[in-house]
Amino acid sequence: FEGYTVYQYRGGEKIAEYTARQAKPIIRNIERKMGYTSSSHINFIVYNEPNEFKQSNVDFDSYESGTGGVTEVAAGNVYLKFNGDYNELHTQIERGVAEVMVNRMMYGDNWREVIKNAALLSVPAWYTNGLISYLAQPWNVDIDNRVKDGILFGYYKKFNHLREPDATYMGHAIWNYIAEAYGPEVIPNVLYMARVSRSVESGFIFILGVGLTDLIKDAMRYYKIEYEKDEQKTSLPETQSSKLRTRKHTEYYNISRSPDGSKLAYVQNKLGKFRVIIADMQTGKTKTMLRGGFKYDRLPDLQMPLLTWRPDNNALGVIREKKAEPELIIYDLKEKKKYKRPIFKVDRVLSASFDPSGTKILLSATQQDKCDIWEYKLTANTVTKITDDMYSDLDPRYINANGDVVFSSNRPNDSLKASREYLPDGEQQLDLFYYSQREKSLMRITQTPKANERMPFQSSPGAVVYLSEENGIRNRFYAEIDSAISHVDTTIHYRYFAKTRPLTNYSRNIEEHQPDPISGRSIDLVFNKSRFRFMETDLEQTNKTEDLSITSFKRLEDFQKMGENTDTKVRLNLSYSARPSEQTPIDSSGLIDIHNYSFGDEPIPKVTKPGTGQFADSTGTTSAKKQQEGKEFSMPEQRNYKLNFAYT
Repeated sequence: FEGYTVYQYRGGEKIAEYTARQAKPIIRNIERKMGYTSSSHINFIVYNEPNEFKQSNVDFDSYESGTGGVTEVAAGNVYLKFNGDYNELHTQIERGVAEVMVNRMMYGDNWREVIKNAALLSVPAWYTNGLISYLAQPWNVDIDNRVKDGILFGYYKKFNHLREPDATYMGHAIWNYIAEAYGPEVIPNVLYMARVSRSVESGFIFILGVGLTDLIKDAMRYYKIEYEKDEQKTSLPETQSSKLRTRKHTEYYNISRSPDGSKLAYVQNKLGKFRVIIADMQTGKTKTMLRGGFKYDRLPDLQMPLLTWRPDNNALGVIREKKAEPELIIYDLKEKKKYKRPIFKVDRVLSASFDPSGTKILLSATQQDKCDIWEYKLTANTVTKITDDMYSDLDPRYINANGDVVFSSNRPNDSLKASREYLPDGEQQLDLFYYSQREKSLMRITQTPKANERMPFQSSPGAVVYLSEENGIRNRFYAEIDSAISHVDTTIHYRYFAKTRPLTNYSRNIEEHQPDPISGRSIDLVFNKSRFRFMETDLEQTNKTEDLSITSFKRLEDFQKMGENTDTKVRLNLSYSARPSEQTPIDSSGLIDIHNYSFGDEPIPKVTKPGTGQFADSTGTTSAKKQQEGKEFSMPEQRNYKLNFAYT
């Protein structure tokens, strides 16, 4: 491809095709945001799953890493790891391209320039990591949640001492504030001045007219005002589970509550080293069931292991990866034994849940380049596909004894079709769907083009609760599935629909939840006051109103997505100086420069100097490359990668 090359493993043809299709518009978009183009090539190395990347010979210490992947600075290599979600893969591509472009602009395209500029230009981590995050992804509920928590409780006051990922979040917030207050068109000028002056401080002073210290204070004040407005309309329950303690700078995920509500299993991960813990809800006592991983501050796997309780409360199912293959471990708490068995046919498991009988496990798993729903029968040790297409099907759960399933997917409609063809109509957001095992039919439960719905659970017969970020904060919602007669021919045909309403109006995101319909309670995992916390609340509706108040940043995001006029947005009227132009000093000797002259008011023609990179006009010009973007995309002929040294 022009400007980039895609390398793939066997079986990852569709992942590579998706990468190839998305790379070109992503590169153009980031070049437009930065006002910078690079003539050097970008290489995308696509792995079918994260384990393939772990088994490769990539030297971690010689690469810059980000949450969306790993990028080599000078060579322009972007390493992508497909984990089953094409939307997440899209984020990896954006982040990888942004990291390559930022590093090339700040340090150069080759190792000689990198070494020279790295010695002369000192750039803090929040500056580059925040800029990469700003260029790669728009403001979202996860970034908003972490920045809100850090600013309101004063954890971001010591700006230069922030650890990751807080440094990236706050850096993203600073660049977002610059775009809001001064306009996004000044960002290329700030970057240009920082490079030519070899000073981050000078870039802000010459372009924005304020120093870095004052800029940070202004940004803090701006966000605090907006967040305090939102806090008046939301609240966080005070019924925190004081028995379950958590630690700072530690990740908690994959929580699973036992069916009788007496125990809670969860994964604790610090710098890549994890523990599977079972906690007693009454006493708070904990027991570690499994340890694994190794301490490393880059690329932590925050998906594995997976946890699910058997309905009899006596066994916990743990799915981990051993020698790059998924393995099921069943811990029998009554007999104090554990049973291991491999899971065949699938490459990676993303979620798992037992059926009401305890003899089957519903899986969301990947096989090569597809993420589908599988049914794993424990008695026969076999797996069977339920869905079979290129859409991402996540968080499946049984909702009754008939084997019906509710799950989250990016499919645009409620049709089932077995296909491995590239599907360009996949949605950017995830909606909920209901699958009937008996009728082999699919029904859409939610349709929100500007929000994701995840983690559905059965609340009562014909009803589910789930998490949605519809108002800018991830809250719990309730959906009741109903039916009506559609038409009658030889038989009666029904159409199904769902009524939805919010149950919570939290001031913080619900990262995960474990509702218990029997007790009417729910365990919610919430990030608050610089750490994850377990909150135990009533499952019934705690929200006083049927409609949630939309946060200020979500409202602006919706306006931008709808293409509406955003003049109602409050923009600070601050002036900034333009990028300094290249001027020839006046010769006081009285001699005429025959190479640089003009008659009267005739404009002097501009001369473009060649170089490894060019700063484009921030207003944008139509280049030959952009004129070809409208042409139909076609995949080139695939070629085998030839090794310089190979075993013969």
